[in-house]
Amino acid sequence: MFELKEIFKSSLYTVLSSVKLPLYWIVIIIIFFQYYKQNKIEKTILKQSKQPLFLKVVSSAAFGLFGGIIGSVIIILLRITLNPKDFEMIFLLALVLALFHPRFLCFSYGGGIISLISLIFGYPHINVENVLSIVAVLHMVESVLVILDGQSSKIPIFMERNDQIVGGFSMSRFWPVPFSVFVNGYGNFPLITIAALGYGDYALTKYPSQKVKETAGRLFLFSFILLFLSQISKNSLLFKYIGSVFSFSAHEFIIQWGRREESRGIPIFKPSEFGIKILYAFPKGIGKKMKLKTGDVIISINGHKILSRDDLTRVMSLCPNYIRMEVFDRKRGVVVKEYKDYKNRIKNLGIFIIPKDPEYAFVMEEGEPRIKKIIKKLILKEKEREYLRR
Repeated sequence: MFELKEIFKSSLYTVLSSVKLPLYWIVIIIIFFQYYKQNKIEKTILKQSKQPLFLKVVSSAAFGLFGGIIGSVIIILLRITLNPKDFEMIFLLALVLALFHPRFLCFSYGGGIISLISLIFGYPHINVENVLSIVAVLHMVESVLVILDGQSSKIPIFMERNDQIVGGFSMSRFWPVPFSVFVNGYGNFPLITIAALGYGDYALTKYPSQKVKETAGRLFLFSFILLFLSQISKNSLLFKYIGSVFSFSAHEFIIQWGRREESRGIPIFKPSEFGIKILYAFPKGIGKKMKLKTGDVIISINGHKILSRDDLTRVMSLCPNYIRMEVFDRKRGVVVKEYKDYKNRIKNLGIFIIPKDPEYAFVMEEGEPRIKKIIKKLILKEKEREYLRR
């Protein structure tokens, strides 16, 4: 018990002191630009940003420090050792794999593949069990961060499924995670290193809260099994092979499992036949103050039936000072909600609805792998050269 307390205090001090390192701020800058691009998408879809860029970065940094403390405690307890050369190889492979798809930047792929190559060919020579252990701990930390913070950046989107436009949410979050680890050649004292963890997902067939719980649960199970395999592989060559293959294959299975659920499941954010369905209520909007939430269906406002976006626009153009709204709540049925503002009057509800007319929808498409984009550009340039030669 005393040892655990000392490890926690040591991890807390080391992780918090990482904010003085240049590498930490390099990771922060990378995350800043990721959120900068995300804010541009938000403004395109929502006409505004959900949260100031500065606050997004600060909250990510705070959660990252928390995750780093958890990871450090586990790593120090298990006395996992890091060889910097091992992770140089993994990082380089991860960059190459990322050309095929951004998700391959994850160390579960690079770490597993490098470990397997090392076992089969004897080069590069790496400590397989320690590599797999760190990959497992980082994913365990990621699962905790996903459940705590994964849906905070959700953005309402529209996607095409079975020739129909349906609503949903895109979730993208990044965390700078400093953690303590024993490094070969530096004695028995743990040093600090920095990892950048990320979560990207979308929810069309489930509510975001349910989606992040399921994803976090699968990630935690994956990391727990991988950590178990890495620990027993210390005395077993067979389990080194099993752990290496499990690292990239099980992670990919989790990704494909989630995608299969989304592609084959029934979308729940579809237009309503008897009203307009709410996809999102802005944090400081009137709708949020009225406790409107995702999935609610507005049936009428001040006695006027609301069957389309145009109906809503027509009623709100009157700038009423009092609203009596009939809403279908998926848990409570039809309920009545009221709101009044005699001073400023009510100009809009601050909600994002699922339109029945596809012309009102900004449809998102799933991104192509970078290598595919590069090949397309090369083919296009070659066609342009052929055209000019003619």
